[in-house]
Amino acid sequence: MSYNSTGTIITRLTVKYQVTCAAQCANQFANCNTAVFDSLTIPQSTPILHDWNTTRITVAGASNGSAGTAANLLNGPYGIALGSFNSLYITDSSNNRIQKWLINEWNGTTVAGLSDGTVGASSVALDTPVSVVLDSNDNMYFTDKSNHRVVYWANGASSGTTIAGILGTLGTTNNTFNWPCGIARDSSTGTLYIADTYNHRIMKYLVNASSGTVVAGGNGAGTGNTQLYYPYGFTFDSSSNSLLIANYQTNNILRWVLGASSWTLVIGSSSGLSGSTSTLLNQPVGITLDPMGNIYVADSRNHRIQFFVAGQSNGTTIAGVTGSFGISQNQLNYPYWVSLVSQEPVLHARSIRDNIQYGLVEKKPQEEIELVSQMANAHLFISQFQCKYDTECGERGVQMAGGQKQRIALARALIRSPNVLLLDEATSALDAEAEAQVQEAIARTVIGRTVLVIAHRLSTIRNANKILVLQYGEIVAEGTHIDLMRKRGLYYQLVKRQTEQNEIEIKDHSIHHHNNNNTTISMDVPLTDKKYSTSFNAKDSI
Repeated sequence: MSYNSTGTIITRLTVKYQVTCAAQCANQFANCNTAVFDSLTIPQSTPILHDWNTTRITVAGASNGSAGTAANLLNGPYGIALGSFNSLYITDSSNNRIQKWLINEWNGTTVAGLSDGTVGASSVALDTPVSVVLDSNDNMYFTDKSNHRVVYWANGASSGTTIAGILGTLGTTNNTFNWPCGIARDSSTGTLYIADTYNHRIMKYLVNASSGTVVAGGNGAGTGNTQLYYPYGFTFDSSSNSLLIANYQTNNILRWVLGASSWTLVIGSSSGLSGSTSTLLNQPVGITLDPMGNIYVADSRNHRIQFFVAGQSNGTTIAGVTGSFGISQNQLNYPYWVSLVSQEPVLHARSIRDNIQYGLVEKKPQEEIELVSQMANAHLFISQFQCKYDTECGERGVQMAGGQKQRIALARALIRSPNVLLLDEATSALDAEAEAQVQEAIARTVIGRTVLVIAHRLSTIRNANKILVLQYGEIVAEGTHIDLMRKRGLYYQLVKRQTEQNEIEIKDHSIHHHNNNNTTISMDVPLTDKKYSTSFNAKDSI
């Protein structure tokens, strides 16, 4: 029972008319064949552990840069959103449509706008869609830039509804836009934040509101700390109740706390200076955050994606070659957007009880729900909620912490009494305490069943009775954790990189070996283009 997903970073290329995967795609798309990076497995305690593959993989559009309106082509793709089952929603801007790209498909499907690329201003036709976000049901909210509006398009619908702005009307009032571009959504409230780019402001729209409120900028274009200057992309940071804004014309990233009257500088120059060094940007467009607060910026005119560790302003180029554009595998061409596939499990806007039983034809008694929750190390924290198992998880589980989501998802898998249990990144992107709680739960679930564990954090597998080390598709070593550490090979080096210690002490602890029900698992290793495998004995307790 898989209950998690792998991580990927995806960038938009303007001239090449394609979407590329500059990171880990885990063979999920038809022309994606190399797993090279996982952005969410960098331990919080060791933020220096960053290594990135230098080449990209095309996952949508033509790898040679061809443009067109055919189902397998794009023309000026701009924004990207990740939907259910890691599907891609791409604003095919110059084709005036939004394309949905499913895993293992060569072609996209038009889900908004006209498939032949015809421009229009109606409930079915679009004019330069730029940015799209999704809710938990894959309903779309997107900016229709040249129509000066925001559109809501329900999943599977044949037409959309204007929910902000006035169709075809450019303006500066609180119910009109001037070329809106970026959009973000607070999943806990449904509130929309919209970059009214040519009005140099960010607008806030409550659900069903007919007009918005200025929450950032709105004081004309400029470099002052109360002004914005062509804000294109931005992201909502719920942890600080703020917006991180890519200020295009002033070449910097700003933080604007909601309710504040001015911004603070995060990345770049406060005076608007552009540059190509590790501390400067040149017309940044897209921006996103990972769960640890690290920042990813599409630095468009530098033709690169920059990575900034949380709290730091000195970046690392993780995709593209600074100042060099083209269609080779290590180049980008005016990248506009960057997006991350969440590694968190999917929880729905229902109660904890409903989420644990999700998909079951026959509902289980409360005693059984509590039993699997205890096995998953979840019963204690659930019992502490006022509504206990009737507590609402919120859209995409927004009301739950990361470790709580993982354990609820684990309980959801266990309630099916599986003979084979697949744990995909069960401890990724968790702090030390949450990781320990999930690992304790995993130790319980191993007993009596075959368990396949996919993990980047090697501490998750250290008690396995057998580890297979794969490099470039071939087994290069095998043994227990102790065996492999003593060999001081590739496994040892990766374990060492994931610890704070400079030297690894090999402790003499016993790992029991049995000969029944061994199962090998494949594990994508972060920071290298390599694979690991691990096997657990179905009868072992770890």
